[in-house]
Amino acid sequence: GGGYRNDRPQGSRSGGRYDDHHGQEYRRHSSGGRDEGRSDRDRNYNRGRGRYSTGGDERGGSRDQPYDAAQDSMNRLTSLLVRIGDKTSSTLEQNIDALAIILEAELHKHGDSITNVLVSAVEALPTKAPVYATLLALMNTSKSQTFVGEIVAESVRALEKRLESCQFTEAKLLVRFFMELANVHIIQPPALISLLDALLDQTSSSSSSSSSSSSSSSSSSSASSSHAPQERGDVYTFLVLAALPWGGAELARTHPEELARIMERIQAYMARRNTDTLHILTVLADEDPEDYLTTLWKQVNSQRDDKWVSTVPLKPSTSFESRLAAAATQHGVPALRVPPHAPASRYPPACATFRLFPSDMDQHRPIDRFVIEDHIVDIMYFFNAGHREGVKFLLGLPTPFPYEAILVETVLSQLLKLPVPPFKEMYYATLLIDLLKANPAIPMLFARAVDTLFTRVKHVDVECVDRLVSWFAVHLSNFDYNWEWDDWQGVMSFVPDHPQRRFVEDTFRHMMRLSYHERISRAVPEALLPLLPPAPAPAFKFAQAHDRDHPDQPNLGHAQATELLGMMRAKAPITNINAFVTEMQSVIPPEKCSEVVVHCLLQAGAKSFSHLLNSIERYLQLFNSLVRSSEQRQAVILSVAEFWHSSQQHVVILLDKLTTYRVIDSLSIVMWLFSPAMLPHFTRVYVWEILRNTIDKTLNRVRALQAEVSANATNTDLRVKVETNLDIAQREQKQLFLTIFQKFVDVIGEYRKYRSSLSEDEDEDMLSAQDGEARVFSEFWLRSTLGHFKSLGRRYHRDLAGVLPAIEA
Repeated sequence: GGGYRNDRPQGSRSGGRYDDHHGQEYRRHSSGGRDEGRSDRDRNYNRGRGRYSTGGDERGGSRDQPYDAAQDSMNRLTSLLVRIGDKTSSTLEQNIDALAIILEAELHKHGDSITNVLVSAVEALPTKAPVYATLLALMNTSKSQTFVGEIVAESVRALEKRLESCQFTEAKLLVRFFMELANVHIIQPPALISLLDALLDQTSSSSSSSSSSSSSSSSSSSASSSHAPQERGDVYTFLVLAALPWGGAELARTHPEELARIMERIQAYMARRNTDTLHILTVLADEDPEDYLTTLWKQVNSQRDDKWVSTVPLKPSTSFESRLAAAATQHGVPALRVPPHAPASRYPPACATFRLFPSDMDQHRPIDRFVIEDHIVDIMYFFNAGHREGVKFLLGLPTPFPYEAILVETVLSQLLKLPVPPFKEMYYATLLIDLLKANPAIPMLFARAVDTLFTRVKHVDVECVDRLVSWFAVHLSNFDYNWEWDDWQGVMSFVPDHPQRRFVEDTFRHMMRLSYHERISRAVPEALLPLLPPAPAPAFKFAQAHDRDHPDQPNLGHAQATELLGMMRAKAPITNINAFVTEMQSVIPPEKCSEVVVHCLLQAGAKSFSHLLNSIERYLQLFNSLVRSSEQRQAVILSVAEFWHSSQQHVVILLDKLTTYRVIDSLSIVMWLFSPAMLPHFTRVYVWEILRNTIDKTLNRVRALQAEVSANATNTDLRVKVETNLDIAQREQKQLFLTIFQKFVDVIGEYRKYRSSLSEDEDEDMLSAQDGEARVFSEFWLRSTLGHFKSLGRRYHRDLAGVLPAIEA
């Protein structure tokens, strides 16, 4: 799909004007001419996801292949179908009329291909359902009724496939397309109502409360969908609600009683939904949570009260009312066969509504906000592999009013979506960077959004705060680390663990990950420099002959470390180093020996990350021979944390790599993270980053072995071996989760003991600022600990399902 441009005058429709080039292309196609100036996005349209690639030449093959006139013709038709509705200077209606004539002339040669491309475009280009419906309506008034009927049937088949594969974004656009087909009289409203009933039938088995079945004549499979989760009922209700803004007016005009019955069915389902766990998915805790489906239900009801008026969706069919009113064939809609619920079915989780800006900024109807927001989310979904094209779409939605505030708010809502964002944080960072550079109205709104989040950071879910820190540092790195830092200097008067002060400090730490200490110190005002962490520097414990803490005592291991480090720097043979370490074990205790080896290895690779990783790989055999017990693994972890105590990034990366090489195990890391020495760090982002990395590695190993078992189903001997390894990995996974939960209980117990020791007149905030022990168990420490515990439950709830009985026991 082409991108709308950003030069529309305020108050005009972006999708209603075109340039001469586009109209000329219709004429070129009809005359057989070849256009050498098409953009890359017109080449090789990927129907599966509505994306574009630029492989080969514009004729659809490699440049070494002979010219294929039929393929070239189909490529041009694909380009026209995909680009129809883009912004040009001739009218949209003229282009739709011209394309209808072109398609009718080509149906005898490319009928099946045109059908496939058109249906694929419907389910991948969010704003164009009205355009394609109008195009088909014009063809339906001539001699192409058979083709239009096939489009209707193919759309039903496509909807069934999308429902079966749980691709609900594509399914939503197809349902919306059926609404538009009813608007232009291609299908009869009763057929549309039967389709909606088929979808709503899935709600009857998705709630603990029963509801009366509808009188739908569809062949849905709700009877076999027993024991389905509520998420199934939610998503099928959403499919209907999300389509009503496009067809509610027509149904209200022709079949008001049936539309009222549909609304009553939805209301009955909404009344029996369970939303008790919604607070777990809420980003801002200082607001009453409302889930997205409830918000949409209110918006649709508002539209109904407003006589189903909406100003956002394109309405090109209004220009052809006289032609479409002429007698034309209305096509039947095959009964929709909704697939039943299956154990492998995955439904979108509940989602809390996220609003940053005050409601008085909304200068439009509630339903228009939904339509715009939905288009934005869909564009981000379909164009995540081509963000530059996506930005053009995002900045050119066909709306009669400015919507930049909704755009900024929606992109941030996806970044902060719980339990996990749809895409990686870097995608949203890239989008926002491009949006700020492309539209002069966005920077001010963006700054306002960031300031709002900073002001309310105490109420933001702690996992979302971690995301904000990581994303904001990346964002600033693309703008020379410029920000209104002076506005945030007030955090210096807060206690060390205050969320706003911690946010600034953690942002500085992540900025240093992307740059270096001297560069960040120049960007930060002098008043905030105390929050800037020190420059990363190795802390080689055995550099001095005497102990640092006890200068009158010798530094045990100094002599051995000096000689071993010299051998490593000289790249002595591995056999010589192994022999030296073996001899060293007879001189100093095993734990001290492990400490010496780790410090020497880290010192040898301290110059850069590449040096460090090469050093680990070079001496991996030495590690494996040296680290055998849980005590030795703990010694390795403590040595890494001690050596790089000034660089949390080094600790995160090193522990991840050592786990990958199986030098240390996940359980050892958990035991270290929950040790008394680490409790003061529970307000730090890196602690939870390490814990998530550790859990992910364990789960990934289990999933890899499960895949390997499936891949070796016919190889009995290998399958038995893999199943044995899988059983071991699953036991390790269970033990890991049990240990994490037990350690959480233990540390919360320590907090309760501390609280019970406080007298009634003691000020905890004063203690948290002055007393070392009290600072560990401050209000903010508890908030961070409980918040991250909640985030683990959200993130790994499916993996925890099999462990819950043991946890509860």
